[in-house]
Amino acid sequence: MLSRSLSPAFPVVNQTGVRWASGFDTTWALLAESSLAQKGDASAQGRPILGKLVEDFVARPPDMVAIDARDAFDYVGTLSGQPAFASAWREYREEAAGIVGFRVFTRHGSR
Repeated sequence: MLSRSLSPAFPVVNQTGVRWASGFDTTWALLAESSLAQKGDASAQGRPILGKLVEDFVARPPDMVAIDARDAFDYVGTLSGQPAFASAWREYREEAAGIVGFRVFTRHGSR
């Protein structure tokens, strides 16, 4: 789930027993870090949140990714600046039917 708000998917995760792929339940920290980096703030140097999200994603690629369409933030574009994420993201395709308010991508690569 890529969303700045608390994840609405947690009840679904809890009920279905699916594996959560990220150590972060929301990506609010990524938005804050990106904002600081754009302003040239030295506290965003090294982008530790970005690195951790990419590390989690690549280590345990989820079968499905839901991106909150209400957020005016390019999650995939931001994460794709990291070669490991860009390579892993090539395995995902957007689904025509999704969840209202979210863009849904499923993994079609090697398992």
